[in-house]
Amino acid sequence: MWFSLKNTITQSHRCLQSGLDVLFPKVCPLCAREEEEEEQQQPTSADEVVSLFCSDCHAQLLRDTRAQCLRCGAPVGPNLPPQAGCTHCQKDNFRFRHVYALGLYDELLKAAILKAKQPGTEPLAIALLDTLWERKQLELQNLHTDIVVPVPQHWLERITRAHHSPTTIGQQLAKQLRVEYASQLLYKSRRTAKQSSLTPTERRKNLLRAFKVRKGTGIADAKILLVDDVLTTGSTANEVAKTLRQAGAKEVNVVVIARGIGHPTAMKTAVT
Repeated sequence: MWFSLKNTITQSHRCLQSGLDVLFPKVCPLCAREEEEEEQQQPTSADEVVSLFCSDCHAQLLRDTRAQCLRCGAPVGPNLPPQAGCTHCQKDNFRFRHVYALGLYDELLKAAILKAKQPGTEPLAIALLDTLWERKQLELQNLHTDIVVPVPQHWLERITRAHHSPTTIGQQLAKQLRVEYASQLLYKSRRTAKQSSLTPTERRKNLLRAFKVRKGTGIADAKILLVDDVLTTGSTANEVAKTLRQAGAKEVNVVVIARGIGHPTAMKTAVT
């Protein structure tokens, strides 16, 4: 009886969604293209995430199928075990365990991340996380995360920036994992220079003791998933992870939409 009722509800939802798609055609949050009804992705189960992107953008964002280094999220060759670290991170002593990224901070993914920083682009940030979820769902579920936490902004930055995409990404990720989302667990105690304008050494010094865990927050033995939009040198994620570990967290893993490497001019606008 319950199975039959569930199927009836699911079918009704699909019919309603189809009707809405006719009245209000789906517009891609990245390229603003309207998709024809026959092109729109249809869910095959009640739990499936349907991409908000048009078919072309969706395919481009998923086209890089190379293995990624588990330590830093950079792409690695077919003969290098992803658990061993890569040329980009072998000399780093990170306080986080693993990094999961959708792809490189380049081309369409770079354009999407920059656009997602603008006011009113929450649907784009959600669509980016859902695309990452499509590729990394099993790996993320196997982390057995307790809490999802976004990299925080300084309070002055919250006033001047209308949309903090890691916040939206973190909310959506916690929803997918069905775990606690703690946007107020961390705070940034002082304003710092933009990371993109600094050398790797300067980036580490710039963020030293810049993040704090709020008093009275119980995270002892918690497995935490830290969320940001871009990871470049890992300095921001590492400093936040160090703060969380010192406060008692058992493990910190990192999720970012993109991993920035190797192209100084392309990295100019990256944030971490």
